Amino acid sequence: MKRGERDEPSIRFATEKSVQAGLEAIRLRRRWAWLLLLAAFPGVALATLTGRLFPVLAAVWIGAVVVAAWRSSRSRCPRCGEDFHFHFGVVGQFFTRRCVRCGLHLNADRRQTALR
Repeated sequence: MKRGERDEPSIRFATEKSVQAGLEAIRLRRRWAWLLLLAAFPGVALATLTGRLFPVLAAVWIGAVVVAAWRSSRSRCPRCGEDFHFHFGVVGQFFTRRCVRCGLHLNADRRQTALR
């Protein structure tokens, strides 16, 4: 171990406003991912009518879904600063509504209780 390094976890101080802003950002990213996934149903019907543009539209849509899902899955928890959806050894928990590390609920800022 190098001089000045500690093997203990760092302490993260989060204000209530920063936690609210972080949770809102996670919810927004999740909404975009779901919107793009659900857009496949009417999108396929519309794209098949376009004929030759179908492969281009499909590639753009797949790319958008991949980017939106990646951004959503790599969201950081505003309370603990770790990945909200992923924990080492656990394959993606994209559908979870709680931080896999500290247990912060996705709607904790909308409830009447404190964010602690």
